[in-house]
Amino acid sequence: MSVLKKILHWLAYPFVGIAFLWSMMRVKQKAKTYAKYPNSMPLEVRYEYVYKMAKRAIFLRNIKIETYGFEKNPQVPALYIANHKSTFDPIILFKYLYEYPQTPYFKFVAKKELNQNDFISCALKLVDTIFIDRENPRSVIEVYRNQTNMIKERRSIVLFIEGTRIYDVDKIGPFHAGALHIAFNNLCPIVPVVMYGTIGNNGKYDRKENVKYVKSKKVYVECLPAIKSNDYMTTNINQLSDSLHDLIETKYLRIHKLVQEKRQKEIFEEPDQKPKGIRF
Repeated sequence: MSVLKKILHWLAYPFVGIAFLWSMMRVKQKAKTYAKYPNSMPLEVRYEYVYKMAKRAIFLRNIKIETYGFEKNPQVPALYIANHKSTFDPIILFKYLYEYPQTPYFKFVAKKELNQNDFISCALKLVDTIFIDRENPRSVIEVYRNQTNMIKERRSIVLFIEGTRIYDVDKIGPFHAGALHIAFNNLCPIVPVVMYGTIGNNGKYDRKENVKYVKSKKVYVECLPAIKSNDYMTTNINQLSDSLHDLIETKYLRIHKLVQEKRQKEIFEEPDQKPKGIRF
């Protein structure tokens, strides 16, 4: 059956490739329209364009993904914090957050350098991405503190809390505690997300010298149980950051160990099933 799937994948590849290029053109066109006339395009329409592009990009990279915990995500706006290994991370996360209809719409936090990429910036702007200047820590903190309308907008926020890609496959970088101001300002749930196996799945853009580089045959994405505001509101922000770091690192290293020992079946005993009644 796996051989048949491979044959079907390669037969479909050129058609999906054409559809992906068409999606890119449409996203770019819609982003220009949205920039000029922001009230002319409903949020649902904008997200569907980006979703189709993300789904086709994942197909073309032939990435096999298993997810767990998405069906338990809160039905109210939340702050999603994830570790970061690859430029493909937000594409994967966008696809699966979008496919679970109980999850409110969401926007990403991204470095301002991505705003200089003509294609990527179009997709990011179409879904109202928040751009930050990592070279100016004070301005970054101000951006985080100014995010106070999540509940009113009914929009979650997704960010990679390490602040940059960490290429070592067996390492989680330090967290930027300031990002948690978003949760404290909105008293919203915090959803830790563990992503494993994405490094190397975006070709030359993920290669870097002098790091432990291992390309996984499968990507694992787990949404851990949401942390409610009542459970963290009296906690020091740095202590909370350290606790979240330990939580994500423990889960990540467990997956890494099981992959190294070829015990992948034990990672998620019951991987998520694609939900019925998705947004489109």
